[in-house]
Amino acid sequence: MLEICEDDVTDEAKLLEFVQLCHEKKILVAIDDLGKKFSNLDRLVMLLPDVVKLDRCLIKNIHKNRMQQAVVKSMVELCNSMGSLLLAEGTETKEEVLCLLDLGINYFQGFYFSHPAPESEFHFNENRILSIIENTGNEFVANCKINLQHKRLFWEMVSQKAK
Repeated sequence: MLEICEDDVTDEAKLLEFVQLCHEKKILVAIDDLGKKFSNLDRLVMLLPDVVKLDRCLIKNIHKNRMQQAVVKSMVELCNSMGSLLLAEGTETKEEVLCLLDLGINYFQGFYFSHPAPESEFHFNENRILSIIENTGNEFVANCKINLQHKRLFWEMVSQKAK
């Protein structure tokens, strides 16, 4: 998957051409750090990314801020209508994750689940992830199991696109 940071782009025509080439070559494209700095929503419509990664600035303490919740809920609806997966970056607390689940987010990245590890040490261990979240409540665990199924489907989709 290729991640594009919005503030790195100066020539939108070249960016669009590059993204179209990536799609032709079956390379997934992600918009990274959406919500940080300039966040050009027109790029979402123009690029139709496979994945949209919401920046931590929209996630931190979301359970305490109705405006953040409204923005994220709108992004969920927008990404669903575009066919893009929406991922919340920087999830660090149980409260943030539960709020994001209620808003319709199904993909997470953050310290609540795991700290970064070198690629050589990384391996997807569904049982380990579920054991981390078992104490948060049955509804949450059920949602996480669904999310892990989505992750497996996502990786299957990535594998199919790469062929």
